[in-house]
Amino acid sequence: MKSAGLPSAIALALIGLSAAHPQGSRDAREAAVRPQKIIVADSSVADPTEAPQVVVYVNEEGRPLETTTETIDADFTELKGKYSVVRTYGTDCNQVANAVFAAKNAGVKLFLGIFDISSIPTQVATIVSAVGSDWSLIDTVSVGNELVNNGKATAQQMVTAVGQTRQLLRAAGYTGPVVTVDTFVAVLANPSLCDVSDYCAMNIHPFFDSSTAAKDAGAFITRMVGEVQAKLSNRSKRVVCTETGWPWKGNANGAAVPGLEQQKLAVDSIKKAYASHPSDVILFSAFNDLWKHAEAATFNAEQYWGIGALYSDSGK
Repeated sequence: MKSAGLPSAIALALIGLSAAHPQGSRDAREAAVRPQKIIVADSSVADPTEAPQVVVYVNEEGRPLETTTETIDADFTELKGKYSVVRTYGTDCNQVANAVFAAKNAGVKLFLGIFDISSIPTQVATIVSAVGSDWSLIDTVSVGNELVNNGKATAQQMVTAVGQTRQLLRAAGYTGPVVTVDTFVAVLANPSLCDVSDYCAMNIHPFFDSSTAAKDAGAFITRMVGEVQAKLSNRSKRVVCTETGWPWKGNANGAAVPGLEQQKLAVDSIKKAYASHPSDVILFSAFNDLWKHAEAATFNAEQYWGIGALYSDSGK
């Protein structure tokens, strides 16, 4: 485990692709996607066992779990010196204030999220109140997560939402990146999602492409990034693969086969693809997620994306 030289990182945690590109259903995982989750990420991918950790704050039905400031602080303390950025999806359940407190103690930055675009002013106010004037703590603010892919919003609605959020945050003193995150499938169909963002943020999971073997995971990501870049108004814009990984258990998806050996091959392939710019990729995830439900549509692998098959009590 690392203790120094932590790079800046962007972290996201929702997995999957839509049926429009690789086979496998992103929409089938919608029930497992909840805005109250907190994601921790290390973008260096220097060690296959060091990858994003998911600290779950809701159960499968989306009801908030009993999580105290002390619990969050303890989680962050455990990660101190290992990870550099923590991401939250929403602003409810006092999670922003709790995360700010814990992040300061642990010496990490936050990737804050606004999940519900119908109440942006209220959520921005919550963020501003929790952060105060210490914007140096905030790495990025995201607006929505895979909402276009899931049919919850149109691309134009997201463009408007990002613009509104950025304007409100700038007025409050925040000058960092504001982005919206979606699957690369949604971005290919709607490049305006990247054009409006301060950098292009998208989730790319080779496992959900039935023709991609674990050893080719990095090449798949590189190819998809290239396809997206070709559609952007600014082709030199930074593109961050905000979430990628490989399950160690589950059913095969054609050439994409789960397993510990396969996971290592996939992670090594991704590391090689991003050797010159490791801060532009995030591995998912550091721990398995037993709170999720196994589903045939996602190859019964939902619970088993932890790098090295690691478990965490906080993620169960």
